[in-house]
Amino acid sequence: MIIKSMSRKEPSFGQLAAYMSDEKSDRAFDLHHNLFARDPGDIATEFEANAQRLGRRRGGNYLYHEILSIDTRLCGQSRDVREKLRLLALEFVQKRCPRNIVYGALHRDHAEHLHYHLMISANERGDAKRLRLTKAAFDAAKRELELSARTNYPELKQTEVIASSTQEKQERRETREGRKAQEMKKRGARLTKTEALAQELRAILAYAASQAELERLLKEKGFTFYERGKHCGVRPIPAEGETKARKAYRFATLGIEADYAGFLERAEAVIEEPVLENRREGEKEKERDGEGVAEQDGPEVDKDTYVKYGSDPDLKNDFTPQQDPEASTQPEDAFLDEMAERRAKREAQDIKRERSKGPRKR
Repeated sequence: MIIKSMSRKEPSFGQLAAYMSDEKSDRAFDLHHNLFARDPGDIATEFEANAQRLGRRRGGNYLYHEILSIDTRLCGQSRDVREKLRLLALEFVQKRCPRNIVYGALHRDHAEHLHYHLMISANERGDAKRLRLTKAAFDAAKRELELSARTNYPELKQTEVIASSTQEKQERRETREGRKAQEMKKRGARLTKTEALAQELRAILAYAASQAELERLLKEKGFTFYERGKHCGVRPIPAEGETKARKAYRFATLGIEADYAGFLERAEAVIEEPVLENRREGEKEKERDGEGVAEQDGPEVDKDTYVKYGSDPDLKNDFTPQQDPEASTQPEDAFLDEMAERRAKREAQDIKRERSKGPRKR
């Protein structure tokens, strides 16, 4: 069972009533709740009169268009099945909005499912306030209705959809997409826009070797990659001058979540390989610089460099002194004598300079 809800910000009761009551509907199973009119035009007028009690509010809802659908591939679409679906629709209305105005129409234009269209007023009949149903309460009503369909009407043979796990929903989505592709292949039809996008993204994910390359390829196709929480997908790049954001597509919705997971595993492996390769190239470069000499670690390297250019006599290494070889072999005593001689000459020059100045004036 599938239940879908859509809100409308405009009081378009006439348009929706006309659509619900067209040739696709089975008028024998029309549903009227807190509603006196039976003609589609009169039904719209009654909804409009009730909506006039609402105060004007920006973004306020005037009505809800909701769809209740069951799979009929196993149970068929007999009159008995349609009647049980009508009872389920009434049960849903009692759980969801017991005092609102509701008009329902059964459509049977698909061979695989039957569905009810429900037009629900935003306010209870005669009330001036909009009825606000929380998401938790709405989800509870859907789950209770699905449980009732499987428990009270087992002949409908409905599978668990609303209360199923995420993995079960994904498997069902992939099965449904596979069946659609087979049907389209049989009749030679083209893929839908969403199916074509999924096929194109699957090819990009299989080709890209890194996250940067993935984002570049997506940009060439007019998309940007986005990640929000545990969900990933693509978002169309807005055209120049375009202010309204276009619809984004999740990988899970497109059925390519497994392809993205495979890309992540492959991309992570690619990231590690250049690091190892760069390390090897660095080692080769060091070997070339050292001309085949084995590398040393830690302070020994600095010590070796110091020995080559220093003059520590305690280290018995063979090195070439930077000073003149003859000067380096001069005895220490001769060096001290030379320094004393120079000092004596400077003192003699100072005495001579003082004498040349003459006696000081008092």
